[in-house]
Amino acid sequence: ASLQGIALVCASNQNRSMECHKLLLSKGYTNLSSYGTNTRVKLPGPSIDQPLIYDFGTPYAVIADDLRSKDVELYTQRGLIKMLERNMSVKLAPERFQDSTKQFDIIVAFEERVFDIIAEFFNERPSVVGKPVFVFGLNVVDTPESAVYGAIDIYNFLQLVCLFLVALRLHFVTFLWLLFLISLPHNYKIEATEDQWVDQLDDVISEFQVTYGKDIFFSVGFY
Repeated sequence: ASLQGIALVCASNQNRSMECHKLLLSKGYTNLSSYGTNTRVKLPGPSIDQPLIYDFGTPYAVIADDLRSKDVELYTQRGLIKMLERNMSVKLAPERFQDSTKQFDIIVAFEERVFDIIAEFFNERPSVVGKPVFVFGLNVVDTPESAVYGAIDIYNFLQLVCLFLVALRLHFVTFLWLLFLISLPHNYKIEATEDQWVDQLDDVISEFQVTYGKDIFFSVGFY
Protein backbone atom coordinates (compact mmCIF):
# COMPACT_ATOMS: atom_id res chain seq x y z
CA ALA A 1 0.00 0.00 0.00
CA SER A 2 3.01 2.32 -0.44
CA LEU A 3 2.73 5.41 -2.60
CA GLN A 4 3.77 5.07 -6.24
CA GLY A 5 5.54 8.39 -6.61
CA ILE A 6 5.70 12.11 -5.99
CA ALA A 7 6.26 14.79 -8.64
CA LEU A 8 7.53 18.27 -7.77
CA VAL A 9 6.72 20.85 -10.41
CA CYS A 10 7.70 24.49 -10.93
CA ALA A 11 8.14 26.55 -14.10
CA SER A 12 11.62 25.57 -15.32
CA ASN A 13 12.72 22.71 -13.01
CA GLN A 14 15.65 24.82 -11.82
CA ASN A 15 15.00 26.42 -8.45
CA ARG A 16 11.89 25.60 -6.39
CA SER A 17 11.23 22.03 -7.52
CA MET A 18 14.94 21.17 -7.33
CA GLU A 19 15.45 22.62 -3.84
CA CYS A 20 12.52 20.51 -2.65
CA HIS A 21 13.75 17.47 -4.61
CA LYS A 22 17.10 17.64 -2.82
CA LEU A 23 15.51 18.15 0.61
CA LEU A 24 13.10 15.23 0.25
CA LEU A 25 15.91 12.94 -0.90
CA SER A 26 17.87 13.90 2.22
CA LYS A 27 14.80 13.06 4.34
CA GLY A 28 14.58 9.54 2.93
CA TYR A 29 11.90 10.00 0.28
CA THR A 30 12.32 7.74 -2.74
CA ASN A 31 10.60 7.55 -6.12
CA LEU A 32 10.74 11.31 -6.57
CA SER A 33 10.59 13.21 -9.86
CA SER A 34 10.75 16.92 -10.61
CA TYR A 35 9.63 18.93 -13.62
CA GLY A 36 8.90 22.30 -15.17
CA THR A 37 5.83 23.32 -17.18
CA ASN A 38 7.28 26.07 -19.36
CA THR A 39 7.80 25.47 -23.06
CA ARG A 40 11.53 26.00 -22.52
CA VAL A 41 13.82 26.57 -19.54
CA LYS A 42 14.23 30.24 -18.66
CA LEU A 43 16.91 31.72 -16.41
CA PRO A 44 17.65 35.37 -15.54
CA GLY A 45 20.02 36.89 -18.08
CA PRO A 46 22.16 40.03 -18.06
CA SER A 47 18.98 42.15 -18.01
CA ILE A 48 15.26 41.67 -17.42
CA ASP A 49 14.50 41.68 -21.14
CA GLN A 50 17.33 39.25 -21.97
CA PRO A 51 16.54 35.92 -20.30
CA LEU A 52 18.69 32.89 -20.93
CA ILE A 53 16.72 30.19 -22.76
CA TYR A 54 17.52 26.47 -22.92
CA ASP A 55 15.70 23.37 -24.09
CA PHE A 56 14.42 20.94 -21.49
CA GLY A 57 16.83 18.02 -21.40
CA THR A 58 19.90 20.27 -21.58
CA PRO A 59 22.14 18.96 -18.76
CA TYR A 60 22.60 21.25 -15.79
CA ALA A 61 26.37 20.92 -16.24
CA VAL A 62 26.11 22.20 -19.82
CA ILE A 63 24.02 25.19 -18.69
CA ALA A 64 26.53 25.93 -15.90
CA ASP A 65 29.44 25.83 -18.36
CA ASP A 66 27.55 28.17 -20.68
CA LEU A 67 27.00 30.68 -17.87
CA ARG A 68 30.65 30.53 -16.86
CA SER A 69 31.67 31.23 -20.44
CA LYS A 70 29.28 34.18 -20.67
CA ASP A 71 30.06 35.94 -17.36
CA VAL A 72 31.25 33.76 -14.50
CA GLU A 73 31.41 36.67 -12.03
CA LEU A 74 27.86 37.87 -12.74
CA TYR A 75 26.21 34.45 -12.57
CA THR A 76 28.22 33.39 -9.54
CA GLN A 77 27.15 36.57 -7.76
CA ARG A 78 23.51 35.92 -8.66
CA GLY A 79 23.69 32.39 -7.29
CA LEU A 80 22.91 30.66 -10.59
CA ILE A 81 26.16 28.68 -10.68
CA LYS A 82 25.59 27.43 -7.13
CA MET A 83 21.99 26.55 -8.00
CA LEU A 84 23.05 24.54 -11.04
CA GLU A 85 25.73 22.71 -9.05
CA ARG A 86 23.04 21.74 -6.54
CA ASN A 87 20.84 20.52 -9.37
CA MET A 88 23.69 18.47 -10.81
CA SER A 89 23.90 16.61 -7.49
CA VAL A 90 20.25 15.57 -7.81
CA LYS A 91 19.81 14.59 -11.46
CA LEU A 92 21.16 15.12 -14.98
CA ALA A 93 18.86 17.67 -16.61
CA PRO A 94 15.60 19.63 -16.31
CA GLU A 95 12.50 17.74 -17.45
CA ARG A 96 9.16 18.99 -18.75
CA PHE A 97 6.06 17.70 -16.98
CA GLN A 98 3.89 17.53 -20.09
CA ASP A 99 6.40 15.18 -21.76
CA SER A 100 6.51 12.66 -18.91
CA THR A 101 4.82 9.26 -19.17
CA LYS A 102 5.18 8.44 -15.46
CA GLN A 103 2.20 8.11 -13.17
CA PHE A 104 2.15 9.60 -9.68
CA ASP A 105 0.08 9.51 -6.51
CA ILE A 106 0.95 13.09 -5.58
CA ILE A 107 1.93 16.12 -7.65
CA VAL A 108 3.07 19.31 -5.95
CA ALA A 109 3.00 22.64 -7.83
CA PHE A 110 5.01 25.60 -6.55
CA GLU A 111 2.76 28.35 -7.87
CA GLU A 112 -0.86 28.76 -8.88
CA ARG A 113 -0.08 29.17 -12.59
CA VAL A 114 1.79 25.87 -12.61
CA PHE A 115 -1.04 24.24 -10.65
CA ASP A 116 -3.56 25.46 -13.25
CA ILE A 117 -1.44 24.06 -16.11
CA ILE A 118 -1.30 20.66 -14.42
CA ALA A 119 -5.05 20.65 -13.67
CA GLU A 120 -5.78 21.59 -17.28
CA PHE A 121 -3.42 18.85 -18.47
CA PHE A 122 -5.53 16.22 -16.72
CA ASN A 123 -8.85 17.81 -17.66
CA GLU A 124 -8.01 17.80 -21.37
CA ARG A 125 -6.86 14.19 -21.61
CA PRO A 126 -9.18 11.19 -21.34
CA SER A 127 -8.80 8.92 -18.34
CA VAL A 128 -7.47 5.51 -19.42
CA VAL A 129 -6.97 3.50 -16.23
CA GLY A 130 -8.93 5.67 -13.80
CA LYS A 131 -6.04 5.97 -11.34
CA PRO A 132 -6.41 9.12 -9.22
CA VAL A 133 -3.59 11.59 -8.65
CA PHE A 134 -3.77 14.26 -5.97
CA VAL A 135 -2.50 17.64 -7.18
CA PHE A 136 -1.53 20.13 -4.48
CA GLY A 137 -0.35 23.71 -4.92
CA LEU A 138 1.56 26.13 -2.73
CA ASN A 139 2.67 29.59 -3.87
CA VAL A 140 6.44 29.94 -3.46
CA VAL A 141 8.28 33.02 -4.74
CA ASP A 142 10.93 32.06 -7.31
CA THR A 143 14.01 33.12 -5.35
CA PRO A 144 16.71 30.92 -3.75
CA GLU A 145 15.74 31.94 -0.21
CA SER A 146 12.01 31.41 -0.75
CA ALA A 147 12.72 28.05 -2.39
CA VAL A 148 14.44 26.86 0.80
CA TYR A 149 11.47 27.80 2.98
CA GLY A 150 9.02 26.46 0.40
CA ALA A 151 10.79 23.10 0.36
CA ILE A 152 10.49 22.88 4.15
CA ASP A 153 6.78 23.74 3.93
CA ILE A 154 6.22 21.00 1.35
CA TYR A 155 8.16 18.49 3.45
CA ASN A 156 5.97 19.29 6.47
CA PHE A 157 2.82 19.03 4.35
CA LEU A 158 3.85 15.70 2.83
CA GLN A 159 4.48 14.28 6.28
CA LEU A 160 0.76 14.76 6.90
CA VAL A 161 -0.73 13.94 3.52
CA CYS A 162 1.37 10.83 2.78
CA LEU A 163 0.25 9.21 6.02
CA PHE A 164 -3.34 9.99 5.11
CA LEU A 165 -3.07 8.57 1.57
CA VAL A 166 -1.34 5.37 2.70
CA ALA A 167 -4.06 4.88 5.33
CA LEU A 168 -6.71 5.59 2.70
CA ARG A 169 -5.25 2.99 0.36
CA LEU A 170 -5.06 0.38 3.12
CA HIS A 171 -8.66 1.14 4.04
CA PHE A 172 -9.82 0.83 0.43
CA VAL A 173 -7.98 -2.46 -0.17
CA THR A 174 -9.44 -3.87 3.06
CA PHE A 175 -12.90 -2.65 2.03
CA LEU A 176 -12.69 -4.40 -1.36
CA TRP A 177 -11.47 -7.59 0.31
CA LEU A 178 -14.47 -7.55 2.66
CA LEU A 179 -16.80 -7.06 -0.30
CA PHE A 180 -15.28 -10.15 -1.87
CA LEU A 181 -15.54 -12.23 1.30
CA ILE A 182 -19.15 -11.46 2.11
CA SER A 183 -20.32 -11.05 -1.51
CA LEU A 184 -21.92 -7.64 -1.02
CA PRO A 185 -22.79 -5.59 -4.11
CA HIS A 186 -19.66 -3.77 -5.30
CA ASN A 187 -21.31 -0.36 -5.03
CA TYR A 188 -22.18 -0.91 -1.38
CA LYS A 189 -21.35 2.27 0.63
CA ILE A 190 -18.68 3.33 -1.88
CA GLU A 191 -20.28 6.75 -2.29
CA ALA A 192 -20.33 7.31 1.47
CA THR A 193 -16.71 6.19 1.70
CA GLU A 194 -15.68 8.72 -0.97
CA ASP A 195 -17.47 11.53 0.88
CA GLN A 196 -15.68 10.50 4.05
CA TRP A 197 -12.15 10.56 2.59
CA VAL A 198 -12.74 13.92 0.90
CA ASP A 199 -13.75 15.37 4.25
CA GLN A 200 -10.72 13.78 5.91
CA LEU A 201 -8.38 15.20 3.28
CA ASP A 202 -9.92 18.63 3.82
CA ASP A 203 -9.15 18.20 7.51
CA VAL A 204 -5.50 17.35 6.75
CA ILE A 205 -5.14 20.45 4.56
CA SER A 206 -6.87 22.64 7.15
CA GLU A 207 -4.56 21.32 9.87
CA PHE A 208 -1.52 22.28 7.82
CA GLN A 209 -2.90 25.70 6.95
CA VAL A 210 -3.68 26.51 10.57
CA THR A 211 -0.35 25.18 11.86
CA TYR A 212 1.93 26.75 9.26
CA GLY A 213 -0.13 29.67 7.99
CA LYS A 214 0.24 28.66 4.34
CA ASP A 215 -2.60 28.17 1.86
CA ILE A 216 -2.78 24.87 -0.01
CA PHE A 217 -4.99 24.39 -3.06
CA PHE A 218 -5.71 20.99 -4.53
CA SER A 219 -7.55 19.03 -7.18
CA VAL A 220 -7.81 15.41 -8.27
CA GLY A 221 -6.85 14.19 -11.73
CA PHE A 222 -7.05 10.74 -13.31
CA TYR A 223 -4.68 8.70 -15.46
